[in-house]
Amino acid sequence: MIELNFVPQRSTFAEVNYTINDDILIVELNHFNLGTITEEFDFTGLPEGIAEEIIPEKLPFNPIFRAEKAGNTIIVTVPRFYGIDEKELFENG
Repeated sequence: MIELNFVPQRSTFAEVNYTINDDILIVELNHFNLGTITEEFDFTGLPEGIAEEIIPEKLPFNPIFRAEKAGNTIIVTVPRFYGIDEKELFENG
């Protein structure tokens, strides 16, 4: 089972959506210049502990900041992009 932890990150170039299917995380990037790019990250068989390296094959950046398996749970830290319309939710001042 995958559990997502989100890190707010301001974006003026893309939106991202995440779908979980068992131990597979599907990342759909809607890039304002490149179009839609989808990539699957399969964590099936991930050993206990923190993953050393996760390398995207299609996406122009790595959306996985950290992946850690603890028991039957895979905790994946990813960006939560937000735009100017949500600025007051994530930024002080």
